Amino acid sequence: MLENYLAYLDKNKNKFPPNAREFAFLPCHYQIKDRRCPHDSWVDSIIISEIGAERRKSKRIVSITAKFIGAYQDGFFELVYKNVEQYEIALGQLIKNTNNLGHGDWIVDELILTSSEQVSHEIELSNSRRWKVICDDILYNWHSM
Repeated sequence: MLENYLAYLDKNKNKFPPNAREFAFLPCHYQIKDRRCPHDSWVDSIIISEIGAERRKSKRIVSITAKFIGAYQDGFFELVYKNVEQYEIALGQLIKNTNNLGHGDWIVDELILTSSEQVSHEIELSNSRRWKVICDDILYNWHSM
């Protein structure tokens, strides 16, 4: 299955926006033993910003900045979703957080192009949680602690 997805990425490599392409093709992205690999990382924070794009500020541009603690807890990475068209962060059924489950661990993600050539980024998190953002581009930055 991973081979099919990687073949899709390779086939469409030049269609992806530059930053999303860089994120998708990071050597560490699918190397689970690499400290920078998103697998098993945890959500630390999510900031949704809405900014007025013109003089009257009636046109609104949404961006999302998500910070994830790396699987080895020795660094973190940020994903900045630019000009967000649509997003969904699904925690499954409404539950009390008495078990401190949070969003869960990052299991796997997928970047694909929509019919309008935007980037769709879907992340499967443990405990049946899901995250999906459709946007113009995605910036990835790793920071060691």
